[in-house]
Amino acid sequence: MASFPWNHLAAAALLAAACSSEPSGPGTGAAGGPGTGGAGAAGTGGAGGAIGTGGAGGAIGTGGAGAAGTGGAGGAIGTGGAESAAAAGGGGAAGGVAHACASLGDPCSTCLALRCQESYCACQQNPECAALDNCFLGCPEGDEPCRQRCLTAHEAGISESFLEGGCASELCSAQCRSRSALSACEACLFAECAAPMNACIASPACRALLACDALCGESGAGGAGGAGGAGGAGGAGGAACREACVRDHAAGADLAQPVFACEGAACEHACAPR
Repeated sequence: MASFPWNHLAAAALLAAACSSEPSGPGTGAAGGPGTGGAGAAGTGGAGGAIGTGGAGGAIGTGGAGAAGTGGAGGAIGTGGAESAAAAGGGGAAGGVAHACASLGDPCSTCLALRCQESYCACQQNPECAALDNCFLGCPEGDEPCRQRCLTAHEAGISESFLEGGCASELCSAQCRSRSALSACEACLFAECAAPMNACIASPACRALLACDALCGESGAGGAGGAGGAGGAGGAGGAACREACVRDHAAGADLAQPVFACEGAACEHACAPR
């Protein structure tokens, strides 16, 4: 990998099948008769009948209320419908995705909230990750010293920020144009070796060492470079290249070593030589 993707910084609604005899539109599901309320395609589940069950919410909707029964289940990012006061059953179940996080109102975060929920929520729930993303937004394009200052200032958010960016580049590229893809090795290192990766990437010297090591892998001397260049060395040429990187960036060697060790233990397959 020639360079590390520092500048990493649609949604499709799931259609639910109607549960009543009347078709549900994209808004509110049809009300049930004496049975079950209809499901809303992308809106709110219909109310249940006299003794029925509230319909399920749509992809991003809310479960309908049951008149004398049970509230409907929430949609993928919705909430369960309420039961009536006379209901014997429990309230509606919450939405199917445990980590649904709200969009910030822009197209990128809206897509991330729908299509990259796990990594988006992990970042939003980590103040340092959210702060790092905001810091990146304040850097002019191509200003690497500015980005490095952001990385150094928000070390604890690095791995989650880049994992979010990797998903964004894959599933929300039209909405999140500044995000860059992660290789399989990079994704593994950020997921499995987060602490040593955070410490290394926050250090300019260690970051430079990983980038140098990545070039060793890409030149064919060693393995495929991982995040920032943590690629395995192959043969004498690869070993010599990596040793030269360590000599040239000696100040980052202590922080890079745990990354290389974790790579061998947890990401050997993902970062294996091509």
